[in-house]
Amino acid sequence: MKYIQEISRRRLPATIRAEYDRERHDARLPVLRTITLLLALFYFSYTAVDAWFLPDIAWRTFILRFSIIGPLTILLLRFYRQPVSIRLKEGASVLVVCIATVVWCVAIGGTASPVVLNYFYAALVFQMVVTIVLTPPLEYGVAASAVVTASVYTTIWFLPDATTDYVLFHLAVGVPTVVLTLIANYRFSTEAVRLYLQNKDLDRLHGQLLKQHGELELVSQSDPLTGLTNRRSLDAEIHRLTAASNSTGVPVTVLLLDIDHFKEYNDRFGHLAGDECLKLVADALKKLVSDDDLACRFGGEEFLILRPGVAPAASIRTFAEEIRQAVEALSIRHPLAGRDGMAVTVSVGASADIVTSEETFLQLIAQADEALYTAKRHGRNISLLHQSIR
Repeated sequence: MKYIQEISRRRLPATIRAEYDRERHDARLPVLRTITLLLALFYFSYTAVDAWFLPDIAWRTFILRFSIIGPLTILLLRFYRQPVSIRLKEGASVLVVCIATVVWCVAIGGTASPVVLNYFYAALVFQMVVTIVLTPPLEYGVAASAVVTASVYTTIWFLPDATTDYVLFHLAVGVPTVVLTLIANYRFSTEAVRLYLQNKDLDRLHGQLLKQHGELELVSQSDPLTGLTNRRSLDAEIHRLTAASNSTGVPVTVLLLDIDHFKEYNDRFGHLAGDECLKLVADALKKLVSDDDLACRFGGEEFLILRPGVAPAASIRTFAEEIRQAVEALSIRHPLAGRDGMAVTVSVGASADIVTSEETFLQLIAQADEALYTAKRHGRNISLLHQSIR
């Protein structure tokens, strides 16, 4: 769990953090923009609340709020459109709230009304905004909390009738508020990162599973000895072709070949040599077939080539002969060689027709098999076409 382990570190590595910010940008930005608009509405509407409780600073708070925070809010919304990291945009939003806190403290600090002592507890709202409402990265939340706390508890000494006891009472509420909101911000931040890293691990695991599935699928459809496709893959191709065919059917050519006297070869040289012989024959077939053909290990020493389309009989015969000659040209010594230098050879049977179902496909293979054994009865190392081919 490489990514999950990163969360236990003090800070994410720069590369992972940059990737995290990049991937969350599009989802985070609309939320950040909406929160900014709502906070601006809330902040400016509280001009009336200031004027209601502290009428002596009504114009002061109005001018400060709208002349400083108003333009900053507009600039912040424009900054959101810039192609920069979402982390910078979050930092900008926190900075504007910190400035808004200072502006509010300056406005409130000019009152002579003792009502301000009760009203000043509202300053803790700014602490909740920079930690919980905006939910910025933890380092921004900590820095903003320091600015808000410094602003509030500097201003508090300039309030009318503010005593040491009052400041202590305010701190009794303010300190837990700062601590608890920072804890909440920490949990929000780390949980968001944890979920992101967990999703990255899941995505990576999903990719590995897909890759392994593809490899297993390839293995399940391949003959492990020769690398050709196996009977399962052949059956799947037959099903695909017949399922895709219409009522007129699909033209197909089938060539079936069998290594001559393979039992004697195995008995004389052993199974390892027999396996090597099968590999060499398979390699020869791979060089002859096209990308559209399907070359399959059909049985022990039998191979099948499935070729789409029905070519003229002469073309099919030519291809069958190319297969036979290619295997003979391998010059694999055979135990029945004797004095005539006999090499490993194959007999080939071919058939072609238009198939409309899996049953007719199997009939076509049976015809190729019939031609193959006719070739064997005629002495082997022969290629023959089924009599149905015209």
